[in-house]
Amino acid sequence: MLSTIKVEVATVDLGSIQFDGYKSAEGQFYIGVEQATSILRYRTDNAAWSIKATLGAVCNFAELSTETASQTVTAITIRDLERFIVRLATKGNATALELVSALVGLSLTELYSDAFHGRLPDSL
Repeated sequence: MLSTIKVEVATVDLGSIQFDGYKSAEGQFYIGVEQATSILRYRTDNAAWSIKATLGAVCNFAELSTETASQTVTAITIRDLERFIVRLATKGNATALELVSALVGLSLTELYSDAFHGRLPDSL
């Protein structure tokens, strides 16, 4: 049985997609497995099994608890979420491909912004 990790909850906003994000006291970020499969429109009937089948042995689950929820949440780290998105994108999952494109664009904008001392383009 997994030990339960106490976390904070915040809404993560990726434009047209919003979901609960979790952060532990140690600074580790997580997403619930049901949310991960739901936002990617991928086998939501048994989310943990779907993720484990896609990622294999490299995937580790965590049980999270919050002050507001009465039940724990089964989750994966954002590193596992990254691998899950990329794996689905390489298999042709259209939602994962769109998400990869959006995240690459966001990353490039952030890198350029940092290089130019935080000045974002006027077009944003």
